[in-house]
Amino acid sequence: MRHALHSRFQNSLGILYDSIGDNAAALKYYQLSIAKNPTSAAAIINTAKVMNSQSRFREAENLQRAAMATALMRA
Repeated sequence: MRHALHSRFQNSLGILYDSIGDNAAALKYYQLSIAKNPTSAAAIINTAKVMNSQSRFREAENLQRAAMATALMRA
């Protein structure tokens, strides 16, 4: 439970930084969120969104594919 709370908090910080245009800080907090909760759909989507805005399309796609594979394994 504690990791999930930390993950959500870090994702929220990422959203805050993203809203003011600080992609580097947003990405940092989204990635910290994923480190705490690797199946956090919100953090994964947000990370991919920032990566796409930085033209890091391959990394964004790989992140989303890995998340989908993890989700399928848990189903």
